[in-house]
Amino acid sequence: ALSPAAPRAPRSPGSFPGSLRPYGPARLPHPEPWAPPRTATGYCPARLSTSPSGRAQTRAPRGGPERAEAAVRGDGQVVHAVTLSSNAGKRTRKEPLLAFIGVNTGFASRARRDVLRSTWFPSGPALRTMEVEHGLLFRFVIGNPQVAGDSLDVSLQDEMSKHNDFFRLQHTDTYDRLSDKTVMWFSAAVTSVEADFYMKVDDDVHLRVPALGRFLVSHRLTRALYFGCMKTGPVLSNPKLRWHEPEWWRFGNNGDRYFRHSSGQIYGVSRLVAQYIHDHSSMLHRYANEDVSVGSWVMGLNVDYVDERNMCCQDCRGNSKCIATFQWSCSGVCSPLKNIPIIHKSCPQNSK
Repeated sequence: ALSPAAPRAPRSPGSFPGSLRPYGPARLPHPEPWAPPRTATGYCPARLSTSPSGRAQTRAPRGGPERAEAAVRGDGQVVHAVTLSSNAGKRTRKEPLLAFIGVNTGFASRARRDVLRSTWFPSGPALRTMEVEHGLLFRFVIGNPQVAGDSLDVSLQDEMSKHNDFFRLQHTDTYDRLSDKTVMWFSAAVTSVEADFYMKVDDDVHLRVPALGRFLVSHRLTRALYFGCMKTGPVLSNPKLRWHEPEWWRFGNNGDRYFRHSSGQIYGVSRLVAQYIHDHSSMLHRYANEDVSVGSWVMGLNVDYVDERNMCCQDCRGNSKCIATFQWSCSGVCSPLKNIPIIHKSCPQNSK
């Protein structure tokens, strides 16, 4: 005869953050704005502190440089590591930032970054002004090259010395690992900067910053939120196609469609959802396409979806409500070096 199994221990109330818990009242996973630092079995995030001049700066673990190194969990999973190449600030008021917006970029995209700095991406003193006055923190998000010290790496180091607008992940930055980069971005962002929302934007998208701010303010009281241009489409099993999904069988039969998820050019989540991604990063499945991965992470959660069509305008001329502009046919602005400045002149930032 089989002996009776021992009763299963009840799940700790803190196992699920806030309203993402399956039952019970919503609450934040920790009373303080950051999750507490952990030891060898967890992570050691960069923290923020304020210098005597009032500017916020990263605070590294005691005894180390201004840098958060990777920590290895007991199961061998590297949770995240992040280097802040510049001061990531707090607002002078007590409330958190409205949003931390990471612009996903690569080593060969210096020209794109320069175009953005000359158009909608705030640069120089405007970067700090945008943060303090509007609560929007912008950084280019990048990892490490496949070959340390190569020409692209040297060029990036030179660019970083001239512009304090990078948020660098300790991650081998290649296109086929974009889902890994996305996990690390949300994980590092939510444990480094206190904000209501965390966003990912591609570096070939034109953004109207004031319109984005108005949208975010209108949803600030929603604690569990996932927003962007929602879409679906066929799961491609043919390995010769660009958006091929090697694990197509997970979605049913050949030719079935994806679940609803945000397009990858621009999307975001509230702090509670970003915290959930961080806390469960080792268990989140990575699909070939990063936007599908993010959609799968939030699909089973008690999260409000916002399908914001003004985040996927094909042409913003004459439409003052447009937040982001790109072309579906190019998965971004077609010929961005040429056309983003044209769009910027045709669609002023302060249109209402």
